[in-house]
Amino acid sequence: MLAPKITTSTYNGFLEAEVSGGPLSNADSIFKHLETGLQRNPHSPAVICMHQAAGHLSEWLKSGKKTSELSNMNPVPLSEGQLTGSYKDLRDALHSLKPSIVVVPDQISAVPVDIAVKELCIARPFGIILSGESSDSEWCAFSSFSETDLSVEFEQTLTDQARHDDPQRIHSMMFTSGTSGNPKGCPLRVHGQTHFLESWSWLLNEQNSLRSLQQAHNSRAIAPTQMLQTWHTGGTVLLPSRSFHIEDTIAAIDTFGATFVVLSPAMVHAITDVIQSRSHIDLSSVRTIQIGGDAVNKTVLLKCAALFPEAQICTHHGMSEGVAAFKWPFFDISPSKIPFLGEICPTGTVAAGSTVRLWHADEQRTVARNELGDMHIRSSSIIHHYLGGKSEESFYDDPEGRWFITGDKAIMDSTGMVYILGRSKEAITRAGLTIMPGPMESLIQQFLGAQTCVVGIPDARFGEKTYAVVKAFKGKTVDDIVKHVHGFLGIQYELDGVLTLEELKLAEFPVNQTFKIVKRSCSLPLLASLTRILSSTRSLHKTKISYMMSTYAVLGSTGNCGTALIENLLKSDAASKINAYCRNKNKLIRLLPQTNDDKRVKVFEGSIADVDIMASCIKDCKAVFMVVTSNDNIPGCTLGQDQAKSVISALERLKSEAAPGTLQMPKLVLLSSATIDDHLARRMPWWFRPIMLTAGSNVYHDLRMVENFLRAQQDWVSTIFIKPGGLSVDIQRGHKLNLDHEESFISYLDLAAAMIEAADCAEGIYDMKNVSVGNANGRARFPPGTPKCILMGLLRHFFPFMHPYLPTTGPS
Repeated sequence: MLAPKITTSTYNGFLEAEVSGGPLSNADSIFKHLETGLQRNPHSPAVICMHQAAGHLSEWLKSGKKTSELSNMNPVPLSEGQLTGSYKDLRDALHSLKPSIVVVPDQISAVPVDIAVKELCIARPFGIILSGESSDSEWCAFSSFSETDLSVEFEQTLTDQARHDDPQRIHSMMFTSGTSGNPKGCPLRVHGQTHFLESWSWLLNEQNSLRSLQQAHNSRAIAPTQMLQTWHTGGTVLLPSRSFHIEDTIAAIDTFGATFVVLSPAMVHAITDVIQSRSHIDLSSVRTIQIGGDAVNKTVLLKCAALFPEAQICTHHGMSEGVAAFKWPFFDISPSKIPFLGEICPTGTVAAGSTVRLWHADEQRTVARNELGDMHIRSSSIIHHYLGGKSEESFYDDPEGRWFITGDKAIMDSTGMVYILGRSKEAITRAGLTIMPGPMESLIQQFLGAQTCVVGIPDARFGEKTYAVVKAFKGKTVDDIVKHVHGFLGIQYELDGVLTLEELKLAEFPVNQTFKIVKRSCSLPLLASLTRILSSTRSLHKTKISYMMSTYAVLGSTGNCGTALIENLLKSDAASKINAYCRNKNKLIRLLPQTNDDKRVKVFEGSIADVDIMASCIKDCKAVFMVVTSNDNIPGCTLGQDQAKSVISALERLKSEAAPGTLQMPKLVLLSSATIDDHLARRMPWWFRPIMLTAGSNVYHDLRMVENFLRAQQDWVSTIFIKPGGLSVDIQRGHKLNLDHEESFISYLDLAAAMIEAADCAEGIYDMKNVSVGNANGRARFPPGTPKCILMGLLRHFFPFMHPYLPTTGPS
């Protein structure tokens, strides 16, 4: 294998989340790989069935050379899933592969194959039955193979043919699990299988494959690949009688001396409980533990490392469509020094022969490093299409080659390390923000010391709400859990509630055969439970909302944002009254003639510093929109500070005049800017943000002072800090509230609608948070006045004395 040559690319000054692992040498013959193992260890058993006798590797290799009919053939093992599943899938497999040999588990399994062959009118394949004797002359029992001796010359002929295989020949066909109700066939070619074997050389080697425990059912992609790689190294495959059964795993280690073991995270917990409850279990034979099958967190990996102190611990990524895209680089360091992402364990670096790209589907771009994206992989080990052309949208071509959309959500850090956070279908979209359950589950599980499941529940307002299901609270409260999540993952990981299995009337978490939690079985009783809880409080909830939705105040109502707010509020049935504060009433009427006649609008005209007028304007309001600002970089600008001080002074007066406990405090909604927020603005080109910070230096200083002032009042009044990107005078297209990043450009009408949505949020999820806005249906047009606005801002920064002589500007 060639040494990996890592290549990267940049866009807009940011390092992109796309990495190539470099080239990989590959011998396009599976037989050559197996022959290497045979030469290394010719007398080693190929397989040890823990409940049956063993067979030697040399005998297994020879057993495939029975007669001349078998030469240069295309053997196809049919899995239990294919034989007991859809008959159409079986027909499709036979029609696509046109095999020369078909291997089935038993005589009964041969019947549907016979029927399909007759219906398809294809050449009858040579049939092999693995278990028992054959009562059909068309099928041959596998046990009869070892009874036939071949001439040296004929054996050499078959061997030579096997060494020069067709790299494009379909080697095997696995089917996806079909959790969506649509299992898909994955035709893997010889070239792809040999790529696996080359790439996996870091995982299985001569030392740890002496007794490689193969627990997966043979319909799972890991099963044939792990077996072939074990034989490639000259090792022995241990086969238990049951798939992923704890007792069989213990027996394989303690009795048979397993050296390589694959465990799921749930199995790590289960095997720990068993080992701690017993004495004299010898674990010293284990040299490598691979953890996979579900999201692996820090707690699980460190727990496994403590359980097997003499073994190397790693994680590995795999799919039915192909594996071998990553390499684990941490065998030589202590597990405690692995760079975890919070509680999430790294998947690894990109392996030679593969390229990984993280993609932003909505914006059609490669994401930046440390940004969540959809994982796409280009690799020889991955199939080029599904059987019958199903789900062709999962593949695409570009100048670099063929790509597969894995369905995983991942992050790539600045070093190229990849962290898979979960499946895209498990992502929760709450208020326009994508939340991955995996990090939350790992963090809560570590906090409580108990298994956790996080699911999304449909919600009319937010799209989905996020709930955690736990075994027990272990002395913690819901508030404790929420604060812990916010402290480690940030406020964007909003948790709407935590319920126990007992509250959902579940005794245990429902799991599949690999001990992975079946989330649908949790979400359905959770939804039913929430329905019962909400129905009992619905009338009170509605009364509270009705009271709070009576009046809105708009400060700075003649500006672009102020007029957009009034237009949106007038279109909404929610607003019974709008208090518009401005310095010039005639200007407001000129801009919005409807405000002169609409009885829902009351105009307050005067100085922003007039506390009496301000108190009258914001009294009994549900929300106060504070949008007094300037597009010009006015030297010494204090517009925002004057506005904030006047509002707080007015609220203090109203509070002092009201009877204790009777004043309903309004929610303040401040128009700020994403440019001054390091997190929201992290996608801005590195060269552009400093220009903007300079061009708006005076206004941005004013905004920072305002934010500090309002945050100091949070013990008695709450503020939402709205921080959009670039703004444009344009039509309304639809918006998405966003706690993660800014987007440019946004129309003022969409910005206003987003501000109203944030203010209307009865749950208060945006209170005291920095909230940006994204477009739901395409970006707003580029504002032609932007270049002039930036230029004038720079002049006012460097030459403040020129301010009176420079023109006013704006984005339109």
